[in-house]
Amino acid sequence: MSAPPPITVRTVTAPAPSTSPSAPPTPACTAADLALNGTNEVRSQDGNAGEWVTQFILRNASGSSCRLNGWPGLAFFGEDTIILCPPAGAAGSSCPTPDYTTPQPISVTRAPGDPREIILAPGGLTLFAVLWTLGEDADVCDSDPVWVGPHGVHILIPGDPEPLTHLFGSTDGIEPCGQQVQVTAFGAAG
Repeated sequence: MSAPPPITVRTVTAPAPSTSPSAPPTPACTAADLALNGTNEVRSQDGNAGEWVTQFILRNASGSSCRLNGWPGLAFFGEDTIILCPPAGAAGSSCPTPDYTTPQPISVTRAPGDPREIILAPGGLTLFAVLWTLGEDADVCDSDPVWVGPHGVHILIPGDPEPLTHLFGSTDGIEPCGQQVQVTAFGAAG
């Protein structure tokens, strides 16, 4: 009888655990890290009359990367304008100065969709959108002489009590007749 073939035993040693610290997680963005880089207002892509999308573009203005996840909070305030007043100084002008500070009772709900984590490098951009409708009849706001939109909006970044503030101008005002808007998660264009 011949001898069985020799058995080779190989010992495998697991590498020693790394003693170097892992990189810390990217910190959450705060309002101080971000700057509003503009807005873009467009009619709804599905062509429904009276439906609007206002995109808010955020830029990381800090010197380091930061992380966004979830939805911004929105708090609308003030009156944009008083619509049917004679020009200031005209005979019979009795219009008060618009109220630029009182909170507006605009209901904000989250648009459908799952948020995703966004890492913004210094100078990096992301956006979110506010979806709003003029009403069932798209001409309602245009024909209502007493409706005024908000003067501005405080944009709340998750985890930071200090807001970014945007004052609406002639090209990006929001006039949700139903006093209701939806907001998308960070990174969603609407």
